[in-house]
Amino acid sequence: MQFSLWIWTEFNKANTFYQIDNVAAKMHGFKSADDYYERASARQFLKSIKRPTLVLHSENDPFMTPAAIPIRRDLSQDVTLELAKSGGHVGFVYGNNPLSPKYWIDKRFREFFTSQLGAQ
Repeated sequence: MQFSLWIWTEFNKANTFYQIDNVAAKMHGFKSADDYYERASARQFLKSIKRPTLVLHSENDPFMTPAAIPIRRDLSQDVTLELAKSGGHVGFVYGNNPLSPKYWIDKRFREFFTSQLGAQ
């Protein structure tokens, strides 16, 4: 079967994000979705970070499984992991007006970097 036809066929059969990622991974030279997750993840670099770094993650991120959450031994002493119970995927949107959303991630990173600048 021609590669582009295979992609289209597999993509149309996909019912989960994992299955879609499996097709996308193979399109881009990875062996599988698992190979893509392992090799493309920043997790492998967290242990070697030597500058104050904040990692925010939500336990209810619909695109990440609990296995994606780094644990203490994955992190250098300069990495702070903040794990929220909720927040979804990227941004942690909040506020009372959906036409003027607020993003907790903006507020939190500003606080973190301000505290780091004051610590110098």
